[in-house]
Amino acid sequence: MLFHDFRRKPQNLDFVHVRGDMDCQWKNQSLVIDFTDELFTWFLFHKPVHGYEGIQIESGFTVPGQLKIQIVDVFGRSFEWGKSIDTGVNTLKIPWTDFHGSSDNCLATMEKMKVYFVPETKGKQQWTIKSIMPYGIRHYEGPWISVDPLFPYYHHSTWEETANRIKNLGFVGVEVVNIEEEPTVEKQKEIVRAFRNEGLLCVLRIYPTTDFPAYHKHPDWRQKSLDGTSGHDWRVYLCPNSREFREYVADKIAHRVKEAEYDALELSEPWFEVWGGPYGDNPQKGKYGCVCPHCIARFKERTGVDARRLFEPDSSCYFQKKENAHLYEQWMQMRVDSIIDFCEEIYDAAKKVSPDISIIHMHLSDCRVEPERGREYHAQDLQKALKVLQPDAVIIQDAWQDWTIPDLAPDFAVEYGEYYIPRIEKIDPEIKVLCHADIGSLEEMQRSYTWMRQFIAFATETGFSGVDFYEFTIGDYYM
Repeated sequence: MLFHDFRRKPQNLDFVHVRGDMDCQWKNQSLVIDFTDELFTWFLFHKPVHGYEGIQIESGFTVPGQLKIQIVDVFGRSFEWGKSIDTGVNTLKIPWTDFHGSSDNCLATMEKMKVYFVPETKGKQQWTIKSIMPYGIRHYEGPWISVDPLFPYYHHSTWEETANRIKNLGFVGVEVVNIEEEPTVEKQKEIVRAFRNEGLLCVLRIYPTTDFPAYHKHPDWRQKSLDGTSGHDWRVYLCPNSREFREYVADKIAHRVKEAEYDALELSEPWFEVWGGPYGDNPQKGKYGCVCPHCIARFKERTGVDARRLFEPDSSCYFQKKENAHLYEQWMQMRVDSIIDFCEEIYDAAKKVSPDISIIHMHLSDCRVEPERGREYHAQDLQKALKVLQPDAVIIQDAWQDWTIPDLAPDFAVEYGEYYIPRIEKIDPEIKVLCHADIGSLEEMQRSYTWMRQFIAFATETGFSGVDFYEFTIGDYYM
């Protein structure tokens, strides 16, 4: 349960704070608070709530009176609601927007809920609470988190237990990472079923140019960077211009989304490497690519030039010579087209077998690093992706230059929102836009649960529909 259903006995009542002249106990499948004259108590929740429409309280007072509820968010801001209440059990469904001082994208977390009750008559009174729960789940307007089934954590719990814990932390969507043959499609069915039984949106998240089984089986599908390699960091790269690879990965993903019955498909990090490009001062320029036979053939068909000559300083086609600016622009455009065409083929294959599946596309942010250089370095073109792919949602991914900062403040989401949301809305006002944050891929930058809730608040107030975190097991949920 995200908050509390008191028909089940709580493990403890430490989350309820009452004054000294009140008595709080669990009896008759309810939380019962005895008080004299007036009631003042509060509950500690520490949960994101933006993924829900409002709060539902099933409770009853022994006398009529005036009820006031005050919600305090992660920044200590208060939002108030009040109403006259009759005796007996009342089921109150209160939208967040009914709280004074709130708006549709303002009340994003609930840290404390204060309850005030002034009865019409003085004396001994009683408040019986059956449940305090959020209602109206909004899958594209709350926090998502990814899970990688290959991580050891998931080997020691059932998927039902994992799904329940994720739901209780306030997440409304889960992205299942799949880069290997494991988990099998049959196992993915079990995973999807566990999350959907908790009411969570279930997304298949793949890194489309990284496919380890295909990499080892088909060397001719591999990308070839300037230094001759086809891998970088933890990833291997296959070429989106290989017709055989494109057909293989489209068929593979279509089979998985259909058989496992995912709600959505997300292509994560669909790009070429590497940040900094082929410039001489970039220490990783050797990983810049791809100049495999497939890419060379596609570029030569457009320009008549062997792409490798663009990166040979002694060549007449060297990309940094002023007279070759147009040629380098054609090279960048070819890379963008390669990524978009590749993604489109995968999305189309998924939609063909599962027409109702949602399409989610990821775009790497460059606004706090080198604005507008993502297109050159990674072949990321947000405008073309939105117009051609027409996704249902787009995720703005945090740049590695941001997420690797140990003391990164969660308000970096504000800069992302101010930079990207107006651009996106001009193209598609209806699209859902989520902001991504890594919460611990490096030990020194592991983010706390408080940091995550602050990030959610900053992102939603800036205008993002929701947020997205990588990865569940590497966050710190005890701070």
